[in-house]
Amino acid sequence: VYGFNVEGHYKAYPDFILKNTPIIEDRIGDQDVTVTRSPSGEVKLVVAQSQKDYLPLRTFWFAWAAFHPDTEIYLEK
Repeated sequence: VYGFNVEGHYKAYPDFILKNTPIIEDRIGDQDVTVTRSPSGEVKLVVAQSQKDYLPLRTFWFAWAAFHPDTEIYLEK
């Protein structure tokens, strides 16, 4: 997964989803965000209001969840 911490709110995006959907409009906490994956594989998140960029922590789900058990998981809609 690619895990993000946006102002204390945690969300994980499975790799297979980002491979199939290179641009995701989502919400983390009370922030509207865009998660993108470039053709070269770089993943980043941008908060709509502040335009602040976040880089993910790329790790296995079980490792991320052990440290952030309250993480939301992005699921395709």
